[in-house]
Formats: sequence, structure tokens, C-alpha cells
Amino acid sequence: MANQNQGKSQNLAAVLEKPMARLTTVSRPIATPGPDELVVRNYAIAANPVDWKIQHFGAVINKYPTVLGSDCCGVVTAVGSAISKFRIGDRVTGFAAVIYNNDLNHGAWQTYTVLREIATTKIPDGMTYKEGCVFPMAMATSAIALFVQLRISRPTGQPTLQKSGLLIWGASSSVGVSALQLAKNLGFKVFVTASPTHHRYLRSLGAFDVFDYHDPAVVGKIAASARSAGTPIKLAFDAVMEGTSARQSADVLTAFGSAGSKLVLVLSWSENEPKPEGMEISMTLAARVGTDQSELGAWFFNDYLQNSLKNGSIVPAPEIEIAGGGIAATQEVFDKLRAGVSGTKLVAGEQPCPKNPTSPQVLNSNSLKHDNLKQRNHHIYYLKMPLFALPLSTATKASTSARVHFTSRLLTRKRKRASSSSSEEEYAQQYSSGLPPASTNPLSLTPDEIAQYRLAGLDLNEEIPSVPGWPHRGLPGEKQWFTPDVKTKQRDGKGKMRAEDGEDKEKDNKAVPVQETNRGPKLRMQHLSVLTAVLQRCLLEGDITRASRTWALLIREQVAGAGMDIRSSGYWGIGAELLIRSGESKARNRFHADEDSDYEADDEDNLNDRDKELNEEGWGSKDGLLRAKAYFERLILQYPYKRQFHGSVSALDFWPAMVSCEIYGIQHELKQSLKRIARAEEKDEDKDGSDSDSDVFEDAESHISDEDGDAAAIEQRRKDKRSWRKAEKRWAQKDDARQTALLSSENIAGRMDELMTSPPFSDSQTLLRLRGMLALYIGDLSVPAMPIQEDEEGNDTDRRFLIRQRISDHERGKRSLEEEQIKARKLFKKIADSGDDNRDLNGLYLGDDQDEMEVSYDE
Repeated sequence: MANQNQGKSQNLAAVLEKPMARLTTVSRPIATPGPDELVVRNYAIAANPVDWKIQHFGAVINKYPTVLGSDCCGVVTAVGSAISKFRIGDRVTGFAAVIYNNDLNHGAWQTYTVLREIATTKIPDGMTYKEGCVFPMAMATSAIALFVQLRISRPTGQPTLQKSGLLIWGASSSVGVSALQLAKNLGFKVFVTASPTHHRYLRSLGAFDVFDYHDPAVVGKIAASARSAGTPIKLAFDAVMEGTSARQSADVLTAFGSAGSKLVLVLSWSENEPKPEGMEISMTLAARVGTDQSELGAWFFNDYLQNSLKNGSIVPAPEIEIAGGGIAATQEVFDKLRAGVSGTKLVAGEQPCPKNPTSPQVLNSNSLKHDNLKQRNHHIYYLKMPLFALPLSTATKASTSARVHFTSRLLTRKRKRASSSSSEEEYAQQYSSGLPPASTNPLSLTPDEIAQYRLAGLDLNEEIPSVPGWPHRGLPGEKQWFTPDVKTKQRDGKGKMRAEDGEDKEKDNKAVPVQETNRGPKLRMQHLSVLTAVLQRCLLEGDITRASRTWALLIREQVAGAGMDIRSSGYWGIGAELLIRSGESKARNRFHADEDSDYEADDEDNLNDRDKELNEEGWGSKDGLLRAKAYFERLILQYPYKRQFHGSVSALDFWPAMVSCEIYGIQHELKQSLKRIARAEEKDEDKDGSDSDSDVFEDAESHISDEDGDAAAIEQRRKDKRSWRKAEKRWAQKDDARQTALLSSENIAGRMDELMTSPPFSDSQTLLRLRGMLALYIGDLSVPAMPIQEDEEGNDTDRRFLIRQRISDHERGKRSLEEEQIKARKLFKKIADSGDDNRDLNGLYLGDDQDEMEVSYDE
């Protein structure tokens, strides 16, 4: 057994001496791990409701004194003889076993805790200890609920879309957010309930639809949403078991038929409440991952959870609320948790004292730095970085401070020695020193001028160089290489020799560039400039693979101790573009094509024209758009809008970009579906009477076999019947594509409506414009095509009823179109009333009652 404790550290523990007693802080010896156990020095501990309930009710634990707590995170300091997956120094989180083995050494609320190998997970390097301690017990509870009680198969590869939906009641709780992420990764459309303050957060974690559990009609709304999504809910998990939550969860399942449905609870079903007939109701228990389901626990913690944290498919949740005081404040944490906490996790942290670079404590020190970085006070900047500038952190740029510095235009009174190169010296002072020759008042610039400054890479208080043709023509070469005279000691000498030396030095100064003495920062900036140039060139040539690698290298660079800021210079948009286009192969470099490319072009001409057309019209891939959406969701969480940093790039900028990508994906999928249908229709016309239509032929023949008439009439009726069947099939396929696009668009509209209920999102001109355009698109999608009717009247009652129903759907869609147009008109009017530039809305068609959107603007 390896051990690094050596008895030199103190193990403070919050001990519960007897049932329903108050906690006392005492010093305990550090335990020795068993063969399949390891000792962890805790640097963060999370509280769970079961902690204060055990203390208050005296339940679960039957051996005292004890140490409570199930969630802890820290560094391994000792391992047992049979341990093979962990070693000393590993950063781990784990589910402490005290609630099922009654061993106080396995309690979390102490400095050193013994963890079982089967319930321990390594955490990624970028995760802090406070983040790592929030989910072990909740994940164990959710794993038992999903894989054991609901009998969902373990994932074996890429998730497949499940036919049944899954309901999670109380999804903002620790168990709820854990179950939500697991269910999403397993391919479920997850419908969840929570208070409205948590809806946006739960959507970011993957919830398909979110509902307010306070709403009296919440059960009906959940059922209606699932039906519109085409996903019946047959599985449910009540993660809170409060009030009537269990009954309401069962009612949702009953709406889709209780037979075969399954409901899992965190507590047992009330004996006074009748169980729905045919419904399987059970209770989940986290402790089972260490008892009868230990094999599941080992797979889940050592394999699945560890890999999911590493690849980002599972993130630490819920949000953290820091409770200071360490082990000594454990009782205060329990009291606060008992008083009520919603949507957050109470976490207590210990402050380590690293002494040498190789000790495990250094790992925690780095993690604390990571925590502190999130709370660092940044300077306020209102000037945006130029488009093609390096993505340097604004904290390292003195030239873009909040205060605008103006350079005086007055001539200096200091006398200067006359020189033939005075003009060159003046130029060198202006451009070689890095300071602007004069200043511009940024408050006097128009928006178009500000855009030009940004594109040129100039700050708003700088003056545009007065060089003919700039920026399309660079600065003169001789002036770029000129360096003014540098004061040096005079050589010893007299007369002519001295004068000649002076002339030689003057010539040398004019012709030879001066070598830079301080090359460190210059080399670093040159390296970043090269990476930037490579990135832009690869994007231009369509080499997405190399551009992605360059972007990854660029954002990992550091200058002056600060990392790259992807929000500067639009690099966050470049990252999204690379994700969207990640599936593209390298495009042909049309600037460097050789003569042999003609043969390749001839080969390409032989490709199917329809396939080429489909590929050319698409930009990116479906998987790439999903990755970009996840990327934007992370940026939205990482950089929320803050009023004091109004000029900085934040969620206010990321939301429109993410929604635009989603809308583009919906439109592209619809166009692709329609093109595939059209291509199949062309093939059917070319291969009339093929095997695929044999069943249609036989069916048509059976209907007309008993009819009288000549052969020509029979053959004509047969062809008409076949043509109608094909047209009906195409109509149904097109309508399915339309409904899919409509459902996805309405989902986006619902998220935008929820987002735009409060400023600044409700006042964002970009979001208002985007929401109005989306309303028009939804209106167009709401109107199905008129049904195809047979020329001959038939006696098929079902067919006539179907035709009438489709006509009714068409009329209902036209009413929906009018409603969406009214909604769009209100949004566009709000933009027009704001006085912002809205020329693109002029002449926009918005229905019969207002043929065009009339917008006034100043020239």
C-alpha cells in the first residue's frame, strides 16, 4: 500500500456523536485504506439534503459517532494494495460510502476521506475541486433510476434517438440536472419541470421542453408538447418528491396510457394514494452502486462518467453556492440547506498550503487559481478590437483603455537641429514609435466610419494615415525601414577624419535598419502573427482541418501572462465557422492549380449533376451545426451579459449567432429533403412501371379488373391511378418535411420568446429582427399544400374524410400565417420606432391588410 500521509497532517472532522445531536469539530486520525480503497485529501465538499435529514431524524445511520457527507473532491494521498486505476496525486471526486457501510472513515465532512474505487472518478485538468464535488451522489441516484429501475440500456457508442420521451420532475435539483444530462446523452427527448428562473439553464443542459410546475395546467401542457413532438412519454423520474409531484408525474404517463409505463421516485409512493393501474412505480437509491449494483457503479464511475466529463458531454451541475468556513462551519451549512436552497449546490472548500512543486497540493493551488480567475476584476473597455488584429486579451492592451487619450496638435517649442532628413525624422517619430500623429474624437465618427476603423485595425482615437491609396496600397518601403539617428559617443579624432566619420554614420542610418535588441516580445508577437496569417489563409482556401489546428494553437497562446481572448477580433465567430465546416474536405486551391487539374475537372464533370447541386448549396454539416450550437451555449454561460461591461462581447452577441445557425440548419434540411423528393420523382418518371411500383400496379389492376370497357380505357385508368398514387406519396413526403421544419422553428421561437421577456434581450434590435423574420418563416411553414384529389368520385369514405381534414388544416394554416404576420409586424414596428437603421425592412410584405412595411429613415 502506498501512502503519502505519513501522519504529519491534521484530519479535522465534523462528527455527529449521537442521533439528532449538533455537529462537533474534532481531530481524528487519518484512516488506512483497505485493498480496494483510497484516501483522498478533500479540497471541496458538497452538502446534500440527506445530510441534514439523517442528523435531524436519526435515520439511515445505526452506528455512532459518525461523520456524514457523500460528495467530496480532492487529491489521492494513499491507495490500497488492489487499486489499479488510481495513483497518488490524482485529482478525483467520489461518492462516499458512509450511508450504506456505517464507517465514519468513509464520511465526506472531514479533511481526509476513504473512498471505494468503484465509486471514484478522475476529474479533468480544467475542472476545479468545487465543480467536481457537486455531482457524485446525484449521478449515482440518477444512474440507478435510469439503468436499473427504468431498465434503459447502457450506451455502447453513438446515442440513438429513443422512441419514447422521458419526463423529469424537479429538474433544477442536483439529481434532476444529473438525470437530465444522462437522459440527453442516451438519446431521449427530455421534458422537465422547474421554476421559471431555471428554465434557460435547463435548456442549455439539453432539455427539449421546460415547464413551470406551479402552473395548474402543467400536466396537460406537457402532454400536448410531447404529442406535437411526436414523442409519447412512457418513462418518468420524480427527482424531488415534493407535494403532488409524484401524482402529477403519474398523470403525465397516464395521458399516454399507463400500461407499460414506468415511474421512478426518490422516495416511496404514498400508501394513501392509489397507484395507476398497469404502471410500474419504483424507488431509486444511490447506495445501490456500492451494494447489489456494484458492477454498475464501477462501470459508471470508472468508465462512463470519467469519459463524459473529459469530452464535455456531462458538465458539473447544478450551479455552486460557496459556503465558507471549511469543516468547522459544517453545522451552518446543514442549517442553511434545511432552510431551503433551490437550483444551487452548497459547497465548502478547504484552503491548502502548497510547499513544493511536486506535491499533490500544487494541483489544488492551480485549481484555486482557476477559481480566482473567474472572479478577477477586469478593466472596462468600450473600444472593440480590429477585425484582423491578434486575439490578445484586452487586459494586455494599454492603447484601448476606457479613457481616450488625445495627442496635442500644438508644435513643441524645443529647437531642433536643421537636417536634410527632417521630414523623414518626423515620419519616423509618427510611425516607428507606435503613437498616432494626431488624434480623432471617436464621438464624432459615424457608424460607417467606426466600421472602417475596425476593419483597418486602428483605434478610434487614431488618425488614418495620409498615404495615397491607403489601405489598398501599403506604407512606403523606404519609410518603413528608416530609423532615426541614435545618440552615440563621438569618436576621438579631429578635422577631416571626424567629419567623414559623421557623414558615414549619417549614410548608414539612412540605409540600414537598426537591429532590435529586445527580441523576446517581438518574437512572440511575430509567432502570433504567423498563426493568424495561416488561419486566415486556410479559411480562404477551404483547408478546414489545418485551420482548426491553427485556431487551437492560437487560443492556447499567452502574452504577458494573459491568454487569448476569443471574443476579440471576431475569433469566436471563426471558432463557430470551423465547427460548422468541420466535416468538409480541403477545397481545391484555385490560386495554385497546375495544368493537370484539367484532367481532374473532366473527372468531376462525370459526377451526378444532382448530387453536385446538393453539395454545393450546403454550407457545413448537420453534426457541425450541432457542435456549433453546443459551442455557443458554452459561450453564453461563460460570458453572460453584464450591464457594467455593455460594450464587451457577451451572450447578447452569441444568442443571435446561435439562433441564426439553427434556423439555417432547419432551412437547409428542408431544402435537402425537397430536393431528394424531387430527384426520386424524376427517377420514377424515367423508370415508369419499375419494381417499386409493382404493388401499385397490382392494386390498380384489382380495382378495375371487373370493370367493362375496351383495353385502351382500362389501360388509361390504370395509368391515372398509378400517377395519383405517386403524387399522393410525394405530397405526404413533402408535408412530413414541412412539419419537421415547423416543429423545429416553433421550438426556437419559444426559446427566443422566453429569452426576450426582459432587457437587454427584449430591446436587442438584432434579436427583434431575427424573431420577426422567424415569425414570417413559421407562418409560411404553417400552411400545408392543398391535398391532391382524384378526378373520379370514389366510394372510399375514409379517403373523403382525409381530404376534408387536409383542407381544414390548410385553412387553419392560413389563419396561423395571418397571426404570425401580425406578430412580425409588431416586432418590426418596435424596431422602426427605435429610430435605428431599418432600411432592409422597407417594402417587406406582411399580409393583405398592409401590403408593404413602410419604414421612414433619414438619408
